[in-house]
Amino acid sequence: MVTKRIQYPKDGERNINNSQRLFLVYIICILVDMTILNIFAEFSHSVYVESFSITIFIAIFLQLFIVLTKYAEHKLSNFFGDKKKVITVTIGDGSVPMNVQELETIKNYNVNAKIFVLNKNGYALIKQTQETWLNSNYAGVDKKSGLSLPDNCKIADSYGLRTMVINNHKDLNKKLK
Repeated sequence: MVTKRIQYPKDGERNINNSQRLFLVYIICILVDMTILNIFAEFSHSVYVESFSITIFIAIFLQLFIVLTKYAEHKLSNFFGDKKKVITVTIGDGSVPMNVQELETIKNYNVNAKIFVLNKNGYALIKQTQETWLNSNYAGVDKKSGLSLPDNCKIADSYGLRTMVINNHKDLNKKLK
């Protein structure tokens, strides 16, 4: 018979499993984001935070954004393990200019990638936030509110990457063959 030896924590110590550790990390990050946002709101005339709930929402959103960014990085790192894999990425038209440097990485390492750029005519997520929390007072989210975005096909062409425009689901099968 095999007996398992139980190790008890010493005085003042606690055993924390990975789930608890991850939860604590996210809570601390959310608190840090909330603190920074509130300090920025207090000392900047261009930011107004109406309530504590909005602060929590924005802090959680920032953490979600960080997780999604890490997911995209993970997908890209998978390429370096197996060059035969096709990496498929979906991104909004407003996000491309913010991540344009990655097109050079794709070209430089000859990454086998298919990038689907969704034309949402601007910053859809920021527009949704302004609809929800700012009574649809839009600023810099689409053409009507003063936003100008570049032609993403021309940007990709400048990196020597092949592009195509798919206007609807009927074009999808024809053009991706």
